[in-house]
Amino acid sequence: MANTPDPLTRWAGRVALALTVWVCISFAFTPLRASHDEWWHLKTGRQIIHHGLPEHDIFTYTAADIPWHNHEWLSQVAIWGVFVAGREGGMGGLRALILVKTLFIVAAFAGFGFLLARRMREPVWALLAAAVAAALARRTFYPRPPFITYLLLALLFWMLLEWRAGRLRERWLWLLVPVFALWTNLHGGWAAGFIFLAAFWADAALVLAGARLGNADMRPALQRLGLLTALGLACALATLANPYGWRVYEIFINVLGDQYLVRQIGEMMPPNWHFIWALEGTILLLAAAAIRPRRPATWLATLLLLVGLHFYLRHTANHPWVATALIGLALAGALVRARPPGWPALLLLGWFFSQQGIHHVRHLPLMALALLPSIAFSLEHWSVALAERSSAPAAARRRHALAGLIALAALTLWWTFSWREQPTYWQRNLRLARGMETEPGAYPQAAVDFLLSARLPAPLFNGGNYAGYLMWRLAPEPLSHHGHPLPDRPGYRLFTDNRYDIYGGRFIRLEHSVINAIDAEQARMANERYALGERVFQPWDKVLDDWDVQTVFADSDWPVNDALAEAGWLAVWRAPDFTIWVRDTPANQPAIERARALLGR
Repeated sequence: MANTPDPLTRWAGRVALALTVWVCISFAFTPLRASHDEWWHLKTGRQIIHHGLPEHDIFTYTAADIPWHNHEWLSQVAIWGVFVAGREGGMGGLRALILVKTLFIVAAFAGFGFLLARRMREPVWALLAAAVAAALARRTFYPRPPFITYLLLALLFWMLLEWRAGRLRERWLWLLVPVFALWTNLHGGWAAGFIFLAAFWADAALVLAGARLGNADMRPALQRLGLLTALGLACALATLANPYGWRVYEIFINVLGDQYLVRQIGEMMPPNWHFIWALEGTILLLAAAAIRPRRPATWLATLLLLVGLHFYLRHTANHPWVATALIGLALAGALVRARPPGWPALLLLGWFFSQQGIHHVRHLPLMALALLPSIAFSLEHWSVALAERSSAPAAARRRHALAGLIALAALTLWWTFSWREQPTYWQRNLRLARGMETEPGAYPQAAVDFLLSARLPAPLFNGGNYAGYLMWRLAPEPLSHHGHPLPDRPGYRLFTDNRYDIYGGRFIRLEHSVINAIDAEQARMANERYALGERVFQPWDKVLDDWDVQTVFADSDWPVNDALAEAGWLAVWRAPDFTIWVRDTPANQPAIERARALLGR
């Protein structure tokens, strides 16, 4: 560590780095158990490699005529390549993919913490902040394209911080232009990159305004502002370097432009504070850094305040704006005290992405990365201030480094072996290391096996939550360039899935109409409340009739199961998790008989 000449402090930093790396590995190197998007990313990557970019949706019959502007095509190709290499190398395709994802997570969080620590007098605080950030983000550590965005955002953020502190030459920032060009083909997270650029632009504008008011030399601030303006424009032009040009911007309209859709996507919901306790811990940590107690009386008062804040947050967790305001105040107080270079940019980024993370669980990793430097700088500044009040500052800094290391070690043990996680992360790590790529029962393997063996009739109705796995198992392959199945390989297209960036909420209302067995009157009432043009609710049986659905792949707790039974459909497969229904018609009798034969009826 460049700025830690004291041997004990340097040793504490090295151990802290090892612990932070382990925290990231522990959270990331786990079998799949509750995520389905990986499967259709793999399927899409295979399709692109063998047949090129699809022009229209190839996985659903409802959206077969909708152009597919695939903003993740390059990452899908890479994901499929890793999967094939792992499978052919004997490691296992999914395990290889999870390993690569883990390396990206380590680089994004522990690597970012390490780069910050190299510039700090007490590096343990940057690494503690990195571990806390990883804990805050861990619920979305899936082997999907976003893990690439985490690393690119961390790189972008570090470069801007180094440049703002005067340690990185301006010419190196222009490397961000090809980064944005590549990023646009990997994942839609490039949009977050512009928010980081905008925050530092605002910081430069504030410095310029201050120089003007103080009659100081404005040329350095003008130069920084001009550089960021030109860089932002160049990066914006670079985003057009993709197969779809400006249409990649449509993905944000398709999803965010439909409020009913946004309210139905689980990852767009606010996080469960009783489940993601690191969110509350982050707020309390920033609050402590803002108060910065020094004497025993203020330590006791701060402890009592944090306990009260804890109970207050537990009772107001359903009010995200309250939590957003609290973290904004805590962050502002911590940064105003520490005043690291570019602290207004850190404040803007921390507040914006905290608001996003508190309102939408999928943005918690962005919140974690945005807050990581602020937590690190605030903790170090607090520690240095305490040490300077001591009669022996060097000895005090050593004690603080050991205290930070002990805290990080305790958190590492808790996160790895905590009984609150069943199975624990350590148990999940061991399962994956031993070859278990998916948790038992995580996917409807038995039901899909039965569906394929019985050759149940198409078209198939399904829900979106598990559609990724159905695509992987059921989608026709190989597919032609235009998405038509080749004659020698049967398969099923789906009714819908959760690729809302393609078609927004166009079909989710129809899906929910069937799932909830909505009748004509309920559909009319729902349309009065939610309908937007053609995106309307319809009676459940009309949806199935209009699309000529012959087989329904249903969650066993869906209300439509009772409606299907009353309407004369036959349940050919029943299990605690899924039920498969077939329309009872003469044309479907051979498939029904095959299903009965498979079950020995």
